[in-house]
Amino acid sequence: MQARQGVGTGSLIDSIYAAALEGADWRLALDGLRNIAGARVAGLLSVEHRIGVPRIETLVSDDAANLESMVTAYTKDFHRLDPTPGLVEKWASGRWFFDTEALSDAVRNRSAYHQEFLRPHGSSHWCGTVVTRTSERSEFMSFVMAPGTTLAPGQQAMLDTLTSHVGRARRLSEQLDLGRQQHALVTALLDAMTVPVLLLDETGLILVDNAAARALGMEHLPMHHGRLQPIGGWQTARERGAFTVVRGDGLKRHFFLTAVPASAQLARDWQRPLWMLTAPSPQSSAERMRRLQTIFPLTRAEAELVTMLASEGLTPQECAEERAVSINTVRTQIKSILLKMGVTRMSMMVRTAMSL
Repeated sequence: MQARQGVGTGSLIDSIYAAALEGADWRLALDGLRNIAGARVAGLLSVEHRIGVPRIETLVSDDAANLESMVTAYTKDFHRLDPTPGLVEKWASGRWFFDTEALSDAVRNRSAYHQEFLRPHGSSHWCGTVVTRTSERSEFMSFVMAPGTTLAPGQQAMLDTLTSHVGRARRLSEQLDLGRQQHALVTALLDAMTVPVLLLDETGLILVDNAAARALGMEHLPMHHGRLQPIGGWQTARERGAFTVVRGDGLKRHFFLTAVPASAQLARDWQRPLWMLTAPSPQSSAERMRRLQTIFPLTRAEAELVTMLASEGLTPQECAEERAVSINTVRTQIKSILLKMGVTRMSMMVRTAMSL
């Protein structure tokens, strides 16, 4: 069976990516796939492996009333009897499933799923393919067929191409969603800080700023083609960890640049080196501790120690005496702090803490 006149693979591929990336209706793409398969129903289902129960993402059918009845019956009772999740749980993306091959005639003849669900809704068998698979979740493209129909090799080959695009589009959509969630998380973390902060990539491109930075106004920052370019150059500013801007009124404004460790909450999922630009302002020790814990994965005790060393100017021995712990405990904590902050010397740790 060939695709319906006027429905080409090019337009279907466009519909698939429009649905995944632009928020268009998935039903348009699925209906094109259903036509190619000659199926009564086409559906995109997902399964969380730890639960093992299929979840309907999108369905289309040649009969709206029949589809409504099927959805009601499936979600109420028959999803528990659907043998597909258990059969395809470990299958790789792109592998096809045919219930007429996986289940014998005898099994299907006594199967409540076949006899009490499919047949009363004008269907007798189904097939499908895994479109995405991770260790936690799989998505499955399912085609419910009418009695006497089969999927010809030419139809399957065409669907192989198109469902591979479905899988690719779904993965791209998930990556975009994660990116949006990461951006929202980073923005929330930065907005919780009262000091102006900007997050930049290794080329000086500003990725995110916080509310304090927006309120201050960063129009006086030296920018070139959308990237930070201090006098002396971006590379020099990174090596020094600071730069100064002379404003139009003659006032000087000092800024600090700090490399963000890959282990820091701010750096997760960006998958590239990050730098943090700050315009520090006077603050309490408690506020500095909070900022240190927001940016770096420090414990409260570690943040307190950094603050004592940086803000109060105490030596490690004085910190040990102040906290009633041994000097070895303080030295062990300092080693952990240096690792978490991505620096190698105490002077760099102090400079980074004082920039916040």
